Amino acid sequence: MGEPLSIVIGGVQFGGELLETPAAALFRKNLPVYFKVRRHGKEYSGSLFPPLGHLDGEKTSSPEAGTIGWWEEGEALCFFAAKGDGNGPEVTPLCRVQGEMAKIVGLGAAFDVEIDLI
Repeated sequence: MGEPLSIVIGGVQFGGELLETPAAALFRKNLPVYFKVRRHGKEYSGSLFPPLGHLDGEKTSSPEAGTIGWWEEGEALCFFAAKGDGNGPEVTPLCRVQGEMAKIVGLGAAFDVEIDLI
């Protein structure tokens, strides 16, 4: 199991875990992070400043629900409230939200996200 995280999505507190990958270890050095996301189909994405740049690691366009990953081409963090269907951006998974993803559905099309170590 990865290192525990505090993840606040649209004012709703969730637990989370940092994945045990080299890309996630680099992301850890940037914590805490704060960013605003907008909905784009099943995923939400938002710019991160400074951007993470190129991250080595496996990329996927079908991440599990609750995955937060780095979308290199868009220089954005992407959050997946539902399992990706392969038609979204290819992301390098960094961490996972733990909890009921249904809470996010009512938050609207844009909201703030905060990720930090516990």
